[in-house]
Amino acid sequence: MMTVMCPKMGARHTQPVTRWEAPLGGRDVWLLSRRAGKPGRLKYSRRRMLEEARRLGLSVRLVDARAVEIIRRPSGRTRYRYEGRDMSLPCAAFARAGAYSDLAARAVVASLEADGVACFPGARGLAFGVDKLATAIALERAGLSCPATIALRPGQDTSALSSIIGYPLVVKPLAGLKGQHVSLCRTPADLASVLEKTGHKRQLLAQAFVSESAGQDLRILVAGGRVVAAMVREAPSGEFRSNVALGGRARAVAAPREAEQIALKAAQVLDLQIAAVDLLFCAEGFTICEVNVAPGFEALETVTGLNVAGAMMGLVPERPLAENGLSAAALV
Repeated sequence: MMTVMCPKMGARHTQPVTRWEAPLGGRDVWLLSRRAGKPGRLKYSRRRMLEEARRLGLSVRLVDARAVEIIRRPSGRTRYRYEGRDMSLPCAAFARAGAYSDLAARAVVASLEADGVACFPGARGLAFGVDKLATAIALERAGLSCPATIALRPGQDTSALSSIIGYPLVVKPLAGLKGQHVSLCRTPADLASVLEKTGHKRQLLAQAFVSESAGQDLRILVAGGRVVAAMVREAPSGEFRSNVALGGRARAVAAPREAEQIALKAAQVLDLQIAAVDLLFCAEGFTICEVNVAPGFEALETVTGLNVAGAMMGLVPERPLAENGLSAAALV
């Protein structure tokens, strides 16, 4: 198991990253996203990862996975081309699109992983990021608690949901983040309205509503097989979703040992070296609401004062894993 240090941040913005690529001559890292962009336009989490990479002496490249050419041959080294140039294998790659990862990102990660590159998340973990039903199934098979979940389809007879799950229930997309397109349905009429508006646009899930945790959850961030930080999120008045992006408030907490063990096992089951596990409070203790494979961490760093970005970037190996005779799973 790799030890992850997570010091206090202190003055973290004294030397902002201003370059798209930082050729420091050290270990190379790819930061994969749907839009590579420029550091000045990056959102908080990616910008912080670049800052910590510079502090650790890493050479980081922002890469749009859709523009990567992969040339795999039956024998010989795989070629990767980007913007008309060949690229050497990085020591690590961080896929940051999460629930919005497309086939291009998953293909790049799968190829890099096959070539011995440490990927966060790896191909299997990234697949869970775009399929909450598969995530729930994998967690339940491992003996972890999740709310009862049913896949919905357009035109489905939903009359049986009242006896299987009961009302109120939560409807959410198969892939999504930040609480977007998540609805609380208190009656069959509410569910019919949601399905009418969105059921033909995206795949949806119905999930039991955990009343004991209404408007509140516990987020635990795991990196390298260790709990890095935790916070409780509370929804604003009149809202059941506790996402900070939707106005929720957060406060730092020391997670109970039971909750930490659940989060660590969930990350292990899903082959995630980095994960944010959202737990709901229930009569039995805790149940897993969601697992985020490429979590944002602005709120966590803000309320805890901990260097979450540093813990993530600290997972980058000294050289490509193929040279060490290791696999990405060996980091957990």
